[in-house]
Amino acid sequence: WRSDFKDIYPGILESISMMEGAPEQHFSLEQLARFSHMCVASYTKKFRTATGLSPMEYLLNVRLQQVRH
Repeated sequence: WRSDFKDIYPGILESISMMEGAPEQHFSLEQLARFSHMCVASYTKKFRTATGLSPMEYLLNVRLQQVRH
């Protein structure tokens, strides 16, 4: 999904960077949506369109990859 940044809403990219930068931190869906300047429904829909995963699924994958490395 990262091969085409120009089509991803900037708030989504910023929240992805935040999750990847501090995966050990607690993030709520509401917090991530607010950080991205969107309501939860819009954020979740745009995030899934961009990544193929829900925000919480993505965060779980980031955390699992961190443990594996």
